[in-house]
Order: sequence, then structure tokens, then C-alpha cells
Amino acid sequence: MNNYEWNYIKIYKYNTYIYIFSGYYGDTIEYECSNMGNQYPICEPTSNDIWYQGSDYKLIWNYNNAYYIPVANNSLDFHLYYQENYSYKPIMQWHDLPLLTGSLTVNVNNSWFPQPADEGQNKTWTMYGWFLPAGRNATQMLLETETTYPRPFNWSVVRKCFYYCLSFHCYHSLLSSIYIYN
Repeated sequence: MNNYEWNYIKIYKYNTYIYIFSGYYGDTIEYECSNMGNQYPICEPTSNDIWYQGSDYKLIWNYNNAYYIPVANNSLDFHLYYQENYSYKPIMQWHDLPLLTGSLTVNVNNSWFPQPADEGQNKTWTMYGWFLPAGRNATQMLLETETTYPRPFNWSVVRKCFYYCLSFHCYHSLLSSIYIYN
């Protein structure tokens, strides 16, 4: 075993098999994902994951997946969407990602969300991600129902409500609830 510190352990269930990923700071999860076979074009995020605004996360793809291997220029594009009225609405894209890196670290920031959260409440969005060969027209490919590329995958992203307490009433209520002992 290397002198790495544990970063995380992630468990995936597919049919009756359970796969366990054990990641270290900085490396092996991408390698382990690349050995999962063609049924796993992506390993992170999963549909059970919840990402929070203001945090960094890794998108991890299987760089040995049969759909990605013949990619020209050895690069992928990643497209981020949300759904509205059963149609995909683009949020942002990352272009020319080196195929063999197997991951992209992203920061979930304001640009990920189509609208702000209501005051005093967090808002959870279902996001859709799609890896395609670099330069492909994602909008056109979404319309092609017979495309051989893995379809968009989904996970949850939470936009935090940054409730600010600047009014006198709120500030006064906060101070009056603090009791100072002498």
C-alpha cells in the first residue's frame, strides 16, 4: 500500500454485483473506472449523488469505454443540461478534454443554475451531463434517438440560499437571542 491518505470509498450496485472504488488523494479512481467495462461510460457522478453549490467535484469517465476509444484527437466535450418541459436546456460546456485523463474537476457555482433559489430555501436541480467526442453537435445528437453514444446521465445539484440578515429587524432578533454571561 502506498503512503496515501484515504480520500473516499464509493460503492456501486449493478444488477446483483457490487463494485467498490477506493480512491486516494489524487489518483486511482480514474484508473479503476477505466476497468469497469462498457456498461459504465461514467463513474462520477451517479444518479444518487448530490453536489452542493460552492464545492469542487470530479466528473469521472471510463476512458476505455468502447464509445470513447475511437474518438478523434483523443478528446471529449462535456455538456451540462437541465430539463424543462421534457427538453434539455444547455447550461454550459467544457471542450477538448483529454480522453485519457479520465476526469474533470469542476466547481459548482452560480453559472450552473438557471434561476436563483427562493429566499430562505435551498433549491435542488436535476442536472444532466453528456460526454461526446470533441466537436460533435450536441443539440443535433440529442434529437438522434439512434445514436450509439451513451445518453445523458443525471444527478442532483443543490443551489444554496444565501440568506442574508442585514435588515435591522433580523439583526436585532439575532442579538436579542444571545445572552451574555458575566
